[in-house]
Amino acid sequence: MGSLSVSQWNEDHVGSTGWREHARAELARRLRQALQVSPSDFKRILRHIRLHQEVVLDNVSDEHLEGVRQMLQELGGEVVITSFERPGAWRRT
Repeated sequence: MGSLSVSQWNEDHVGSTGWREHARAELARRLRQALQVSPSDFKRILRHIRLHQEVVLDNVSDEHLEGVRQMLQELGGEVVITSFERPGAWRRT
């Protein structure tokens, strides 16, 4: 599981409006798969993202971490992966 944080949003982000709408829809789909939260928490997270507020996403599944990060960056977010834990990965013996 990993954590993502969006500390600020680039308001001057240049991009086609059609692509932005696609990115918003794709982000909602990917977040739904990546997060194990209640429907009300999911709506609250999406609302914060659409209003370009600071967001911290905890417990993002490993397989969706990179995809969620890409969609947030396409929407103009300054995304930082704050933690990434993968049990058993990169163990030294």
